[in-house]
Amino acid sequence: MMNALATFYILMIGFVLAMADDTCHSSDDSSCVADSIAMSSSATQNVESKLDASGGFYLFALAMGRYGNQMEHLLGALAEAKRRSPNRILVLPSFVTWRFGHGQKNAHIPVEYVFRLDRLREFHSNIVSYTEFRDMISSSCTGSTEQKWKAKQATIYCSSEWKRYTHFECLNSDIDQEGTYWHSLGIQFVKEQWHEEDVFNLDPKYHPVVAVGGALSAPFPMRKQDRYVAKYLQWTELMEERRRSFLAQSGMSDHDLLVAAHLRAGSDWVKACESALGNEEYMASPQCSDEMQRKNMTDGITLELCLPTSDRSAVANDLLMVARKVLNNASDIKDGTRLILFFASDVADLGKGIMAEFDLDRTYDYFVTPPAQPEISTRDGIEALIEDASFLDLIVMTHADYLVGNCVSSFTSFAARIRTEQGIGFGTEFFGLVDDA
Repeated sequence: MMNALATFYILMIGFVLAMADDTCHSSDDSSCVADSIAMSSSATQNVESKLDASGGFYLFALAMGRYGNQMEHLLGALAEAKRRSPNRILVLPSFVTWRFGHGQKNAHIPVEYVFRLDRLREFHSNIVSYTEFRDMISSSCTGSTEQKWKAKQATIYCSSEWKRYTHFECLNSDIDQEGTYWHSLGIQFVKEQWHEEDVFNLDPKYHPVVAVGGALSAPFPMRKQDRYVAKYLQWTELMEERRRSFLAQSGMSDHDLLVAAHLRAGSDWVKACESALGNEEYMASPQCSDEMQRKNMTDGITLELCLPTSDRSAVANDLLMVARKVLNNASDIKDGTRLILFFASDVADLGKGIMAEFDLDRTYDYFVTPPAQPEISTRDGIEALIEDASFLDLIVMTHADYLVGNCVSSFTSFAARIRTEQGIGFGTEFFGLVDDA
């Protein structure tokens, strides 16, 4: 069901860009957008000046799941767009920090705060961020962005698969996260039209801007042959400086060795694992299918793979085996070198409890990222990024000397994929599959 929903999560939105402003009267709906390339504001000066908007734009929403899923959709959409419609400009969405409860407001973190766009353009040159796209639109003709995207000009195109798998109507859906996502961009819709055509077959002359509710029909998890896209992901200097500062403040020196452990055990994850048991594949588990085959695990996803902390002694044993491998394989161990264990977890003090229960402090020093603040937050953009510990977890996991992750988690798979494709560290394994070598 999860794969089917992700695959068919193709809410297709076509925007009619016949601008309301009297200064724009072109019969070609994409002309104002195309003209805006040459008229781009200072915020978009680094965008490739030769981008050709006549091929249209794709927008997609990272409105499904937390950061791990969002990262998976980002990579899948990049691969799908380049393969199937390279002449359309792909607009990279902002990441979403979901906040629930009275007074809470979801935060949106522009992708350019997290990853370097110049590096991503080495993979697919026809990309811009949402920030750049909005600047293009607002500078293309006189008047505000809201005037150009008037509701009466916006038609929403939906596949019948959308209703089949979500049971929601296209326009008047109760999916709050979708409405919140597009509303934050100042986009509204008043008319819906059912459409059976593949989103990649839409003619840019009549559909200059096409938005989809998922990752451009890319499957979840992403195809194995597309994992190499992670080679082009490079953290911004903002993120790198945050990582360096955190490690320094935690007392880690340059010659210490860092092992990162990703332990998901929150209540939502416990429920997900109940659904995973016995399945051949579930969520991001294809990332460890080779290891499962090598160990002759024919019963599908087990509780130990999905929820390793169900057997805390096994977690401790895996971490001790990893410690031996790290110390045996490290080529430059100096006097005073410490083995540091970093816990990335959605449960406060989980790592601390495991350290104490099994005397792991005889082998490791350890630290964790600061817990999320419980008070209501309204921060957005860069402030939300700095406030959120999850991105810090990801970048520390990515750069660690060794990573022990969760086989089923897309949060683990994102860090593991970057490590594999970019040759970072000297080991990545999964709890329940660690080899004693």
